[in-house]
Amino acid sequence: MLEDSLSFNTYLGAPLAYLPAVLVMIGLALAFVGFWPNFASFLWLYLGVSFFVVYLGELLQLPDWVEKLTPYGYIPAIPLDEVNYGVFALMVAIAAALALAGTYGFRRRDLKN
Repeated sequence: MLEDSLSFNTYLGAPLAYLPAVLVMIGLALAFVGFWPNFASFLWLYLGVSFFVVYLGELLQLPDWVEKLTPYGYIPAIPLDEVNYGVFALMVAIAAALALAGTYGFRRRDLKN
């Protein structure tokens, strides 16, 4: 049991900590659809593996590096862990780069055939 009650900012920040990882997954989806539309369904496999590793990896005693293969492995356990804003900024930058690349790939495809 916690000795002090948690602030509203903690309750608001805990789910927002997952936003950069979600943006990376959206950026990956855009990149796959833009450049490799035939393989875009493999992103569902990656999402499933990410879910499996993050939520069941500790139970199955998987090594820490396996969790870091997914963007969700870099999310801190708020309020227990300290937030690293550099990692969040890097993840948002990666998501933006993937989204821009996917948009470029989508625009250069011939959609009439």
